[in-house]
Amino acid sequence: MIKILLFCVLVYLFVQLINRLFFPRVHRIKTIHGNFSRSGAAPPIQDMVQDPVCRVYVQKKDALSVQHNGTIYYFCCEECRQKFTDTIGR
Repeated sequence: MIKILLFCVLVYLFVQLINRLFFPRVHRIKTIHGNFSRSGAAPPIQDMVQDPVCRVYVQKKDALSVQHNGTIYYFCCEECRQKFTDTIGR
């Protein structure tokens, strides 16, 4: 019984070693509404704005915007922008 268990553990470790050597993983950081770069590095913080609806940070250049009472609000997606405009329209 112990020999079978030891054999199974060794086979598992061997398969893991082969997978790591020949099939490296590409790591991606996923956010709620999108992905960062393949390197996993986030954009510089000064280029980021926070969505007032879902509180996620997005790049300013990719964000949707609405101007209300002289203030520009940035959003991660059309759904968040629509929720915001529905709320301020009341």
